Amino acid sequence: MSSRSDYPQTVNNQYTGQYEWDIRGPYGPQESPVHKVILKINGVAQSHGVARRVNIAKKVAAYLYLHNKCGAAYDPTMRTLCEESDELERFYYDRND
Repeated sequence: MSSRSDYPQTVNNQYTGQYEWDIRGPYGPQESPVHKVILKINGVAQSHGVARRVNIAKKVAAYLYLHNKCGAAYDPTMRTLCEESDELERFYYDRND
């Protein structure tokens, strides 16, 4: 997969009917909210992403699941988004949930 890959679509293709996105938030300032998205497969949380936009949080959660649990290739662009997700989670989300 390249950095242009649609990781949420890959999850959809592989787990149709077995996955869900648990969207939490928004947290933080109203003009720039933060959302946490948890990827659940068969009702079990598998990974999560935190971002200012829900679609980016989904992409992070999907990439982390596919990379860490399914062997998807390392993607440096996604790794940067994952690091940003970690920073946002530490700053905003840990205070609210």
